[in-house]
Amino acid sequence: MKKIYALILCLTFNILSVGAADWMSVDSDSINLDLNNMRFSNRARCALDSKEPTDTSFLLVTNTDVAKAVYRLAKLRGEDTDKLTKYGIEVFRLSVVKLIELIHEKIMNRELPLLPADLSRDDLHIPGNYRNVMAGCRNDEYCDGLDSYIEKIWKITSLNTTPAGKVVKFYTVDNFHSKDSYILEKNFEDKERQVGLKCNYLKKFSPLQAHLYGTKPNKGALESIAKAALNSKEYLASCDDFKSQSNLQVAAYQLEIPKLKEKRWEDKGFDYWNSLKLYFSWAYRNAPQMKEIAYPFANVFKGVAIEDSVLIVPNGCKSISLPKCNGDYLATQAMREFAKEDFRENALELDILSSVPEGPQDDLLQDPFTSVNVDELDLGGFANAEAWLANFRENFAGTRALMKKKLIHAISTLNITKANISAQKMANLLEDRFSALIKNSNSTNDELKNDLYYLCAEFNFADHDEFSFLKGKLEILRDTTLVDGLASDISENKTKELFNFYTAIADKVMSGCAALNQKGIWNDSFTLDKTGFSPWYIQKVYENKFESTYHDKVERYLEGNKPLISWKNYESSKSISDVICANSSDCSRKILKSIIDLYSVTQYASTFWNLEQEIKTPALFNPYAERTACKVYDPWFKTKSVLFNLFTDMSQAALSVATPGVIYGRLDLQPGKVTSFNQLVKDGRISYDTRYDKEKITASLAADFGPLLGVPCMVSVSGRANSPYDNYRFSGVSVGACNQSEDSNLNVRTASDMDDNATRSHSECISCRLNFESVASSLTHLSSEVGPSFFLFRAIYRLYKGLKDPHNIPRSWETNPNFVSETYRRFGEIPKKCVRSLIKGERCLENSCEENISEKLTEELHGSIERITFAGSSGALVKMSSCENLVSVRTYSNATHSNNYSCRVGKYTVPKKCQNMRRGK
Repeated sequence: MKKIYALILCLTFNILSVGAADWMSVDSDSINLDLNNMRFSNRARCALDSKEPTDTSFLLVTNTDVAKAVYRLAKLRGEDTDKLTKYGIEVFRLSVVKLIELIHEKIMNRELPLLPADLSRDDLHIPGNYRNVMAGCRNDEYCDGLDSYIEKIWKITSLNTTPAGKVVKFYTVDNFHSKDSYILEKNFEDKERQVGLKCNYLKKFSPLQAHLYGTKPNKGALESIAKAALNSKEYLASCDDFKSQSNLQVAAYQLEIPKLKEKRWEDKGFDYWNSLKLYFSWAYRNAPQMKEIAYPFANVFKGVAIEDSVLIVPNGCKSISLPKCNGDYLATQAMREFAKEDFRENALELDILSSVPEGPQDDLLQDPFTSVNVDELDLGGFANAEAWLANFRENFAGTRALMKKKLIHAISTLNITKANISAQKMANLLEDRFSALIKNSNSTNDELKNDLYYLCAEFNFADHDEFSFLKGKLEILRDTTLVDGLASDISENKTKELFNFYTAIADKVMSGCAALNQKGIWNDSFTLDKTGFSPWYIQKVYENKFESTYHDKVERYLEGNKPLISWKNYESSKSISDVICANSSDCSRKILKSIIDLYSVTQYASTFWNLEQEIKTPALFNPYAERTACKVYDPWFKTKSVLFNLFTDMSQAALSVATPGVIYGRLDLQPGKVTSFNQLVKDGRISYDTRYDKEKITASLAADFGPLLGVPCMVSVSGRANSPYDNYRFSGVSVGACNQSEDSNLNVRTASDMDDNATRSHSECISCRLNFESVASSLTHLSSEVGPSFFLFRAIYRLYKGLKDPHNIPRSWETNPNFVSETYRRFGEIPKKCVRSLIKGERCLENSCEENISEKLTEELHGSIERITFAGSSGALVKMSSCENLVSVRTYSNATHSNNYSCRVGKYTVPKKCQNMRRGK
């Protein structure tokens, strides 16, 4: 018995003594990076993650406006402009970071209540006064009520009293809830809680952001992460390390929220971010703490449009703002185009710069299965993070300037023409201009015929009741007030008034064109000069196949004629830039162009302008945020489909035993596409019929529709007499031009999943498209020779094959960069045996004793482990970089089997000379 016991001790010693090898020596600053776990996700998981709040983000700061303000200050004071401007930029950057840290700590410490992000949820407590204030705030106007509300809260949080005392005082502002209105439920003195916000200045994108470059990490990826972590000084710096911040235009920071309770964060994370944004915008201008944080430039910074200078972007697939399928959210997501390396080469092909944009939803419908987590934003294409951010901001600012110029020109044109010409006067002038053609349709004046054709064609394109897809879109300008907020400084007329003016002009033009003898004027001998159309019309209709000569024709007209409306300066300059419009036709066409430009600006206004008193937080790295919110992509589709197939195959196997003549048929959809008529199609259908009648069972279903409310789309239903779907049309469709045998009409539908249309037949026009592959009625006539084993085999095979889908079955992996670098230092590589543990976010060393020792000592002591030597089964000696002598550690192990033993770490002893290596000392 003694021999056996001695043998066990010997085995134990041999197992544990393996850890005596020296670890890779590194700079102690490269250990314990202030980074959260890196979350890798495939397409489906990324789509699901978009509905969860992120705990890691990038803070992107632009200094252009601040630099200009400080530069002017230096000039006024007669100081060194370069020196003061550089100092002002440093103070500005630090003030942004410090204020965010201050607000974060107050929220985490119950010194600021949460301001709920979603006011529509009935299951949550929404403070009453806050609800009323937000209900009175409009997105296109500055909300004074919100400022007053936050001011009351901030006065209380600034008091020199305990968090508990502040919570009591907050009740004087609103009916906050002691649990729902705070990120922490009840503990005021939670010693384990870390309320600080971790911040790193981002020098360069690297494998420490590898989750933005790929999905499942392998051995090579983990080794790259380890090397980057061990050389972190090349990629990260302290947020107040201005020596590392060489670029004076832009700065990028990585923010991490540590030690969160997962369930609580899922419930309150979006409220946290909403609160941070609202408090930040107010506090940066008004909080008394800013006088100290931004000294000596607080008054200068107060005048800066801080929302235009700061972006907070989720670091990965999770979100800061809950994704919504509305125009504002979709327009904000369009910002990711500006980050791409080839933006300038492809800019003219983007919808955002189109003369007549389809709108931000167009990208969803054109590319529903876009790529994700493969460096879509070209992070690797730039030398450092500053270069990437500078490219992003330059592209953004340049495009915003173009949109602003378009807005100002459109508003000015409409205001001036409205002030000078009424709709009736315009009609009279048009009649005078084209009187020769009206009185004599056989006129040979081709120049006038072309001009009249351009006028009628362009207005028909934009305003025809039945055939214009654009008319319904332009009509949103009658109700929107967004442009009013943007153009309040340059226009006394509201958008509705300007649109009504355009409508009056359009009605006159359309009625005039309809009354023409068109066949007589544009007879067989007439040849249209297509180049004379307006540039916007050529882009939309002819796809820019030729250049417009519109401006050349106007210049030729002005050589012998006075302009109808011009600036006073035209008399001396004779410049076309001083001409508002040359004649009645030109005026009408420019009024139309201005309305189209207003529509264009409105579509993407949320991309460029902040009117909501909060900084933008676009999900730049997750294009599936909006695709999931708008139901263009269903991340659970493939999983449900695989389980559905398993169920039906197993059912088929059971039924085939009793009923050999079963017929199997189903409708299936392409992976990832989702319907709005879930009651009819739920990942497929199954039907059993022992009376084999192919004609009755065969069904054909085609559904081209848009998941976005308000988007007109085609719905095509099979016309077969035996189709069970003939009596239904699918809705979610707002407007479509429908053709019947007798006439044309406008069919308006909304809301429900399906309507009974048995009494009439119709088909609707195509405006947008989501195609579904239908595997309709895959009919199999089973003879008695085909038994249940066929279906059982198919069930297992299809389950195996379906679950191997790398994109559409939700999967995610997490890695802790500190654990990865620790493994690399221990072995000099990432062993294959460690890959599985590391991508689960777990440690992986030689054995559990090493793992437990490393966990305890790295959390409680400064320095990095250089060697672990086990002294038998009851202890270990650890050499750490922060002490010349060894740290002795008591261990308790149970090594009854070489491959299955546990190890627990007890007390450890720090040498007397090295007591300062303890954290907190």
